[in-house]
Amino acid sequence: MLAITSGGDHSAYVLGMLKGVFANRPQCTEWDKIIGISAGALIGSTISPIDKEDRVGFLKNINHLMNSHLQFAKTWTPLGAVANVAKAFFWHESLYKSPMQEIIKSEWSGKFKRQLFVGAFNKTRGMYETFGPSPNIMQVAASASVPVVFPSVKINNMQYEDGAVSHIIPVNEIRQHWTEGDLDLMLCYPTSYDEFLKTSDYESKFALVGSAWHTISESAWVTYNQDLDQMAQICGQDIRGGGVFSVGEKTLRVYVPKKGHYVDFTQRNYSKLHVMHQHGEQVASEIFKIQEVSNVKLELKKE
Repeated sequence: MLAITSGGDHSAYVLGMLKGVFANRPQCTEWDKIIGISAGALIGSTISPIDKEDRVGFLKNINHLMNSHLQFAKTWTPLGAVANVAKAFFWHESLYKSPMQEIIKSEWSGKFKRQLFVGAFNKTRGMYETFGPSPNIMQVAASASVPVVFPSVKINNMQYEDGAVSHIIPVNEIRQHWTEGDLDLMLCYPTSYDEFLKTSDYESKFALVGSAWHTISESAWVTYNQDLDQMAQICGQDIRGGGVFSVGEKTLRVYVPKKGHYVDFTQRNYSKLHVMHQHGEQVASEIFKIQEVSNVKLELKKE
């Protein structure tokens, strides 16, 4: 099973991790279940239609996502940032129009070959919900509809928004669906507080804007750590350092970016995303080196 956290453009780390898994242990990409929140849901929705055995299709998809220059935010007016904020404030519920459903539809094959579970926050009922094992376009879009930035998504007369309102890591889905086999958990954020803050190092000439941005990030950090604590309960050990963990008869591989980089999906920095892709590949390579050492030790014990 594959689990991908929320993280916006920090999911560039995960694309690198996925490519690194393919490079080091391609058979490990044959996940039969994929779970994700927000950006994790978007990535999962592109992998789920690919046959487990179709490794060429998998690699093509990851390369396509790495090289695509998708624009995730559209302004309400072409008259500049200030005019856009003014129009959003007076006439809309969000800073940007969301092309999310159109983007998903353009990548959508309509037939899932692997189960996909995505998490979203139900604003109407004030609770987190999971859609799956074959969510539709609106449900995936809801999972990635960042509050304030994008409008919420209406499903069955209820309003839904980004699942990261409740969880960064899809812990609910992991508890429910990881019943056997390996789990690859890919994190979009570092687990070091100093490095995490670098991912939200928003530069603004207005001190108040920068302060507000950091406050949001601090709130996300609290949610992130609550999820990491829940993962520790599930696994019986702290996973913040990343690596390979034995959980009974199951194996958990945790991929953690070590270096924090600031990126913004409303103003995408493609050179920075490329750096993050490379770092993600390095993280994956290190994971499999750890697993190889662990396997050798197990064989020596048997002898």
